[in-house]
Amino acid sequence: MNYKKIGIISLLILSVVAFRVFLAGDGNSYRAYTPVGAICLFAGAYLGRKWWAYVMPLVMLFVSDLIINGYIYEGKFGIIYDGWYTTYAVMAGIILIGAILIKNVNVKNILVSSVASTLLFWLVLDFIVWAGGGLNIVTGLPLSRDFAGLIQCYAQGLPFAKNFFVGTAVYSTFLFGVYEFSKQKVSGLQTA
Repeated sequence: MNYKKIGIISLLILSVVAFRVFLAGDGNSYRAYTPVGAICLFAGAYLGRKWWAYVMPLVMLFVSDLIINGYIYEGKFGIIYDGWYTTYAVMAGIILIGAILIKNVNVKNILVSSVASTLLFWLVLDFIVWAGGGLNIVTGLPLSRDFAGLIQCYAQGLPFAKNFFVGTAVYSTFLFGVYEFSKQKVSGLQTA
């Protein structure tokens, strides 16, 4: 186990998680571009399918969710938002995508993984919203329990999926770029 590698990966993830908390409290429009997908892809790509590839980023994101919900939103949504466990299951799936699709770090693999993780996030979580009785944002009524209602739910979620993709691509550029640069400058990371 390369502790230097794990330390740098942890530090990079922690810095992006801290930035996520800062953006959530700032009230700006940039908070719509979440780094969650990038954090999960990055952990999966560099830590593989080992247990800490899942535990480390998910615990850091969970703590940041507790801070955001408890401190920034002052508990308005409870200690943590409804359905958090399904969101975290999808994040674990994104970690697996990173472990499988990013064997070699390059722009193509990161872009393909960003698209795959966005599709997973959008299709699974919006299906759960629809199945759980989500609302039609135009009428304010529950979505219909048929194929048209499901398509309406996916259409409503498309702007969020776009923001998720942009956030994943931008933050991935930072995380992967800084780590690859660090591999050239820090001894012990080149072969890690």
